[in-house]
Amino acid sequence: MAASFLKQKLGRLLQPRHKRKNSGFTLIELLVVILISGGIISGLMYLVVELLTIDQREASRTETQREMQLAMDYIASELREAVYVYDGRCFAGNDPGNSNNPESCYRLIDHLPANLQNANNIPVLAFWKQQPVPEPVKVRCSANANNAIANGDPCTSASSYALVVYYISLEDPNNIWAGRARIKRYALTEFQNDGTSNNVFAGGPRTYVKPDEASVKFASWPYGTDPVTSLFRNLQTNRPTDTSAILVDFLDSNLASTAMLVLYQTALTDIISLLPTPRLRRLTLQKSGVSMPV
Repeated sequence: MAASFLKQKLGRLLQPRHKRKNSGFTLIELLVVILISGGIISGLMYLVVELLTIDQREASRTETQREMQLAMDYIASELREAVYVYDGRCFAGNDPGNSNNPESCYRLIDHLPANLQNANNIPVLAFWKQQPVPEPVKVRCSANANNAIANGDPCTSASSYALVVYYISLEDPNNIWAGRARIKRYALTEFQNDGTSNNVFAGGPRTYVKPDEASVKFASWPYGTDPVTSLFRNLQTNRPTDTSAILVDFLDSNLASTAMLVLYQTALTDIISLLPTPRLRRLTLQKSGVSMPV
């Protein structure tokens, strides 16, 4: 009995180590599992980050397209209110104008804020429209209409002409913009928001010249007949300051140029189609360069 017990114990002691029952993982096995798990987790994290980046990019693109569409709708609605649209020759062309011909046009860009002429700003569209006068002017007309009219306030119509210019700006002096370009809107109005007139006849700077199609025509603005000397000359004494506002702050400059050109042609076509006679439509088309049936 004792001999059998001792033989059993010795047999267990002499068994190889790999045949013994293990109670856990070795260090090498743990390291292998950690490496495999780390690779799988890293791959999954990369996919998650990529999906989030794509989602954010698509969301930004959608928002940019929405803002661009809103801007195009706004510009188109203003263009449909236009009473005169400049073509490329009169806007920023090489034609210096002819002072002996009141029908001649002059480079409009030379009479806008100087900032619009630098290399980083690309003028695209310019037109005249009517807009309501600011509230202080209405107050002056209500208080004393005769005196206000004598001082040049348009109390009867309660509106005045505004020169609106749209242009693409590549300026980014402080590197604050993410996009390559922006669409800006500049408006030269007869009155400032506080009711101060920009159309000063004497004793001060005159940045705004009122187009009346009599002494000052839209095409030749700001040249017109001087009410004092009866000479045909430039009636603007000072170039206006830049008060442009950003309409769209993130866009590709090349795509913006194409989009605004298409918008200009579409809106101008709508305007021309409203002209009363085929002859008038043909004459307007010859100046604008837009192709459409008349």
